[in-house]
Amino acid sequence: MSALESGDETVLVFGLGRTGTAVATALAARGHRVVAADDRVDASWSGPGGEGAGEGAGEELSGIPVHPAPSAAELAELVRSVDAVAPGPGVPAHHDVYRIADGLGRPVVGDFDLAACWDDRPVAAVTGTNAKTTVTTLAAAMLARSGTRAVVAGNTDVPLVEAVDRCPDAEMFVVEASSFRLARAQRFAPQAAAWLNLAPDHLDWHGDMAAYEAAKARIWRHCGERPDDVAVLPAGDERIAAHLPAAARRVTFAPPPGSAGGAAAVGA
Repeated sequence: MSALESGDETVLVFGLGRTGTAVATALAARGHRVVAADDRVDASWSGPGGEGAGEGAGEELSGIPVHPAPSAAELAELVRSVDAVAPGPGVPAHHDVYRIADGLGRPVVGDFDLAACWDDRPVAAVTGTNAKTTVTTLAAAMLARSGTRAVVAGNTDVPLVEAVDRCPDAEMFVVEASSFRLARAQRFAPQAAAWLNLAPDHLDWHGDMAAYEAAKARIWRHCGERPDDVAVLPAGDERIAAHLPAAARRVTFAPPPGSAGGAAAVGA
């Protein structure tokens, strides 16, 4: 991962949706050699080994070789030829690109980890099965009212890896953190991290509930490593609380009906 802080790696970006395109562009801007691939075939790409051209993603991918709909053998060769693989968040956990990368020992990196490599401004992150967008938007509005220049990013129209470049005046980022983006995160370390709730969802992407829950829990992977880190969680939800690192300071909210306490409480 540290090598991605400088421009000396060859990276395969797999999945050319909004985030994958932003990742490819950001890597190329930092001097990395980028190749791209997608299970789809898009008219804005010139073809296997060609350069992105035309409208939409093709304009942003100009100069980056794009390999549409590679076969399993072609995908294995692509992964073998690079130093790291950056799948987009729409690429499900059971996709061959993960199995091939793991088998060949190629690091798998996502947009959250790349943003963490390249930018050290504070981050508040929100995950949960429901209400992520609402809470992310409200948190950013509260910060703005307090005089903090906060930018919403992540599972929104603006990927975090794009926001760190596009918003040089931002003082912090409020990140909507989906399970797709968290599943392989290693360096992503928000100073404040809220896990709102948990219910079965996206099991077609993760495979089962255990994997989905483990992905959500990665929002707290580094929580407590700094003295001011805060984990926010629903009071009384022992399933979520079981993932809380021992060193993390917790803030709870919305106790279940009939439980003791007010609307919010702070505890050890």
